[in-house]
Amino acid sequence: MNYVTQLTFFRFLAAVLVVVFHYGHTTYPFNTSLIRQLLSHGQVAVSFFFFLSGVVLTINYLNAPNLSFKSFFLKRIARIYPIYILAFASTLLLTIFINGSRPSVISIILQAFSVHAWVPKFALQINYPSWSIAVEVFFYLLFPVLVQYLNKKAFDKQILLIVVFWIISTTISFLLNTYYYQPNTTNFGKFLMYFPLLHLNTFLVGILAGIVLLKFKEKAEKLRWFSRLSYLLGMVIIFLLFTNKTSLALYMNNGLLSPLFFMIIVGIAFDVSPLTKTLSNKFLVFLGNSSYSIYILQYPVYILMQTVLQEKVFQGKAFYLYLTTLLLISGLLYTFFEKKARFLLLSRWQLTKK
Repeated sequence: MNYVTQLTFFRFLAAVLVVVFHYGHTTYPFNTSLIRQLLSHGQVAVSFFFFLSGVVLTINYLNAPNLSFKSFFLKRIARIYPIYILAFASTLLLTIFINGSRPSVISIILQAFSVHAWVPKFALQINYPSWSIAVEVFFYLLFPVLVQYLNKKAFDKQILLIVVFWIISTTISFLLNTYYYQPNTTNFGKFLMYFPLLHLNTFLVGILAGIVLLKFKEKAEKLRWFSRLSYLLGMVIIFLLFTNKTSLALYMNNGLLSPLFFMIIVGIAFDVSPLTKTLSNKFLVFLGNSSYSIYILQYPVYILMQTVLQEKVFQGKAFYLYLTTLLLISGLLYTFFEKKARFLLLSRWQLTKK
């Protein structure tokens, strides 16, 4: 059973959710009462990305013999950096020549090396969605060390360590947001939202989900009813949280929802049903694979379409034209640039593709 293939389409859904959250919330049907309420928590989709990264990396590498830090990191760089640099350079040029922006040299350097999320002041400058890529790069640096450490522990110890870390880190985030909260227009507010360490718990729970999937993959058939209950319950809880005004909204960005992500993804992965086959459809997998381009290119394509359409805010047909253009560009770049650039880099570094 290929869990990675099954889960790929969820990346596409999360990427489109972020795009709609940023640019489409005033367009029908996203401006209707219920959907607008759901979309108001659209930033949680980025946390879902972090969780999925933990799941997928664990499935691919947990049992890899002699995992090399250098090999692993270079493979990840080959995966994310070509389109990252293209999006960064495009946004930089578009903001300078179309928007008249003048980003600082420090901001340019930090974002070029994908470390800008570590400095709250610069986290959202230039191509602002790319802050999450800086967080991902941090996870990539940690992952080989985490895997080597966890592989030395028994399954129950792995669970205990990750759960304890999640409890401690979530408590810290809870206290910071309760007593020191500031909107993300301030540097401390940006620290609370975007600082990489505050998202590590989400990534670790994703790793735990990957461990569980590998541990019980032979028992998927026996677990199918439990798995269905798991993901349905997880979805219902998230729906209720998103559609009801709750004080918990303030704490959803720093790992609080990770257990619910766990219930949903592990449940769906273990569900041996037509749903699984549908999620493995080649076209859905293609959409999932192009999700990174969709996410990282959303802002430069938005600036470009503002010029083409002569509109500052997209509503109705303008938004759907923008979204269609973004999806087409992302699909083409994934097929003809991203994959080829990755292959060339891996060949140059004499690494096999994984």
